[in-house]
Amino acid sequence: MPPTHPSDREIVLKGRQIYDSKYRSGFERDFLGQFAAIDIVTEDAFVDEFPDRALAKAKIASPSGTFFLVRIGSEAAFKVSGLSHGHPRLV
Repeated sequence: MPPTHPSDREIVLKGRQIYDSKYRSGFERDFLGQFAAIDIVTEDAFVDEFPDRALAKAKIASPSGTFFLVRIGSEAAFKVSGLSHGHPRLV
């Protein structure tokens, strides 16, 4: 049987739990407003001021990893605001 991949919900729940328990207090003190990509298996975090660069760092360390992306000090990395031609817009 092929390995199962976590659902989006499982990624968010696990990523949020790791962020809250291991990283929140230090990151919000030292990296407020930047982005953290957290590998939900190894629990390693990669920080950069740009989300694509945080994810690139994470993918170098774990090419097949599953990552949770958060903007440090916010509830989410991005907000969805309305629809543009049937697709959500990230702001």
